[in-house]
Amino acid sequence: MGFFRSLIGNIFPHRCLRCGTLVGQTPGICTPCWDDVVHMAGPLCSCCGIPLPEHTSEDPLCGACTHHPPLFQGAKSVFIYNEASKDLVLKLKNQDKTFLAKYVAPWMVRAGSTFWNAQPVLIPTPLHWRKQFKRQFNQSALLAHHIGQQVQLPVVHGLRRIKNSPSQGTLSTQQRAQNVKNAFHADAHLLKGIKKCVLIDDVFTTGATVGACAQALKKAGVEEVYVLTLCRVVKEEPT
Repeated sequence: MGFFRSLIGNIFPHRCLRCGTLVGQTPGICTPCWDDVVHMAGPLCSCCGIPLPEHTSEDPLCGACTHHPPLFQGAKSVFIYNEASKDLVLKLKNQDKTFLAKYVAPWMVRAGSTFWNAQPVLIPTPLHWRKQFKRQFNQSALLAHHIGQQVQLPVVHGLRRIKNSPSQGTLSTQQRAQNVKNAFHADAHLLKGIKKCVLIDDVFTTGATVGACAQALKKAGVEEVYVLTLCRVVKEEPT
């Protein structure tokens, strides 16, 4: 099997998932593009996963989680959202490069490694049916499918987006929260008996969407909600 994979890799070498440069037999991104993406590393908030400048406690929390604890129990991401990682997200979401989900899933599996021992189910963040009809796929569901295959955990489509909200792109934090308020419905029948889940999405921006999803899931009886995304928006601190 390895011989045939090697042969196919030589005949049809892989290209960088971001720029298209030949990268040889192993799928991934080229060295220059890998240098351009910024991995989530260093001290991170133990709840929302945002990078912290430094800490002395064993269980550090950012200021936001300390003063306003989110409805989810933990969040992890692979990359900080910058121009390089944005390219990957937009290719997957807006350029129909759905095959990318298969190749970024292992990165997400590693980022969320602390979640898997609890044997949670995976729940993709849903699109409103009108948006999914237009796009023909849900990128979060594709990611959940490939992650589920690797960690051998079930994917449950237990959330529906019942409010066709405008795009969040240009909205403030407060506007985002209002935009997704009561936007999701969790199916208590599908989620019956499920106590822990990992919510899968492509980008964590302000936490408004995953917070609204967590609220709906907890209303349906889920006790612990964790969040796993490919990218995380991190605002620069003013200097």
